[in-house]
Amino acid sequence: MKTTNVSLTITPEQALKTVDVEDTAAVNKVMNDEITDGDNSILFEIPVKRVDFNNSLLKQALDKAGIEGVTVVCKLTVNDENTKFFISKIKDFFGDTLQELDLTNTLMEKIRLCNLYECIGLTSVKLPRSVKEIFTHGLNKNFRGNSITSIEVHPENPVFSSQDGVLFNKEKTQLIYYPRGKQGEYVIPNTVKDFRRNAFCGCSDLTSIIIPNSVEKIPLGTFLGCTGLTSIIIPDSVVEMGGSVFNECTGLKSVIFSKSLDKIYGFTECTGLTSINISGEEGFIIPDTVKEIERFAFAGCTGLLSVFLPDSVKAIRKSAFRVCTALASVYIPVSVCEIDEYAFSGCTALSNITVHPDNPFFTSENGNLYNKDKTVLLKYYQAQPGEMNIPETVTVIDDGAARNCVAATSAVIPNSVKIIEHGAFSGCSGLTTVVVPDSVTEIGSFAFSGCTALTSIILPSSLKKIGNWLFSDCSALTSIIIPDTVTHIGEDAFRDCTALTSVHIPASVVSIDCSVFCNCPAVITVHPDNPAFKIENGELVEKLQ
Repeated sequence: MKTTNVSLTITPEQALKTVDVEDTAAVNKVMNDEITDGDNSILFEIPVKRVDFNNSLLKQALDKAGIEGVTVVCKLTVNDENTKFFISKIKDFFGDTLQELDLTNTLMEKIRLCNLYECIGLTSVKLPRSVKEIFTHGLNKNFRGNSITSIEVHPENPVFSSQDGVLFNKEKTQLIYYPRGKQGEYVIPNTVKDFRRNAFCGCSDLTSIIIPNSVEKIPLGTFLGCTGLTSIIIPDSVVEMGGSVFNECTGLKSVIFSKSLDKIYGFTECTGLTSINISGEEGFIIPDTVKEIERFAFAGCTGLLSVFLPDSVKAIRKSAFRVCTALASVYIPVSVCEIDEYAFSGCTALSNITVHPDNPFFTSENGNLYNKDKTVLLKYYQAQPGEMNIPETVTVIDDGAARNCVAATSAVIPNSVKIIEHGAFSGCSGLTTVVVPDSVTEIGSFAFSGCTALTSIILPSSLKKIGNWLFSDCSALTSIIIPDTVTHIGEDAFRDCTALTSVHIPASVVSIDCSVFCNCPAVITVHPDNPAFKIENGELVEKLQ
């Protein structure tokens, strides 16, 4: 069956009384007057009630007119002030075939662009002079529509304007929305000072963007998911930038950052970035005005190989370089005084952290990161295979310090260590044996969680508490001795320890949280003098007081 393209104009009922969808003769008259030859296209003007129009009525009318094989409406012109119903249901009426939508002759005052983007074949939209509000929220990078190349606004609209198919406020000082279907390079007009949130979000075919010196602010998510961008220059005129601005710009290889900004946000999962440096032609070039690398700034940049920070940087915030799995070397300058937890968590290729020798807060040795006097192990370099050696100056192994050190097979913890913090060795999947000395009085929750090769561990006689999830997912652990100093066992402490055969609860334990032995086949025994617990019918139960 052939495909006939229908150009449909919807008018108010009173404007064209001679045509009715139920009137075969009238429909034939319109067809005879409006049919065009040579392009397999029909122009069809039809009045409809906005509350009852649907494709079945259109098809019924065309069938009565003897028009066969009509399968698509490619252009829709609406000459009716009552258009809200059509806009919200437009996909239901016209499916994915509609290409052009002309609302110029309506009196509509509000429009939600997300309704239009449900029509994935739509390329062109014309908006009336009456529109006062245009809602762009909801248009995230995962929204399925990606075909609109042009949004035109009536030139007499007092609130909005358009230029080259791009939507602006009237004065063109704010760029509101850049259609996702546009391709190639775009030069932002030099009248623009800022953008609406997510203005370019999901524009995967945008390959180059030139930001003029007039721009002062770049808000949240402006270029989120612009996977075709390869380079960006953020001019010095930009004094404010929100989070997630360039997140998931996976093709980005070169960034020159504004000298007017003192914090870096929003480059998460920019997998094309290979270096962060203070100079050069490629990579992320950081000026000497930047003071903070913010939370998750470069998290998930899996192509990143090296980081060299300028002397201006004072703080590296939580998870700033988290899961940068190819990152091998990091240089920390003299100025850095704060490195938050998990700043380099999941950097499984990290083989060298170098700290400027004059830094008063941090130092490095054998590529590992410590506080200045080496009493706190902050980050153990994760690519080092074999035995994990910790200096005898260390008293605290910090949160996540050795997290995901998958190459290490054993850990020698010196007698100087007193505290092992939360998640310190979690995810060390190659670790088979650990000896914790009696000097350790505290082990944080999750400290050995996910050590899937761990077969044995010796706990200190000084330990008073087994924390939450401490040995969860230690699926190779076959036995463990709980010291008779322990008074509390936290929730899920031995969850999924599927190889554990036996556990003895000493007399000292007076509190056991929920799900401690969930999915753990171990035979549980309790010391007969334990005042709080006993074994009854093979189950661990509380003694009645």
